[in-house]
Amino acid sequence: MQGDSTVWDSIFAREGIVFSHPHDDIPYLADLFTRRGTQTILDLGCGTGRHVLYFGLRGFTVYGIDSAPTGLRLAQQQLQHAGLTAHLLQQDVFNRLPFGEAFFDAILSVQVIHHTRIAQICSL
Repeated sequence: MQGDSTVWDSIFAREGIVFSHPHDDIPYLADLFTRRGTQTILDLGCGTGRHVLYFGLRGFTVYGIDSAPTGLRLAQQQLQHAGLTAHLLQQDVFNRLPFGEAFFDAILSVQVIHHTRIAQICSL
């Protein structure tokens, strides 16, 4: 997704918050995570933070990683507006993550992986 960072960054710069509502399956996941005692979540490819915000509003500890700095800036603005904090990191999602093994209780990645090449996916 390295090449996608400039594409998505220009989209976010031009369009702003492209996806404002959570994916339809996210409320189900939030309920499931709550029932299972999940606390720490990573949104891999978080974009402008729609799911980071959703889970943050529900009391989860949320981390978001994206390669587009404008997306992360917009995510941070949404979090601040809601009075929330999250751990946001600019990084290509296909590089080794700076977290220890089993750091997260759950990792989600919504509408991200299809934006890359099959060789990148297979090398994971």
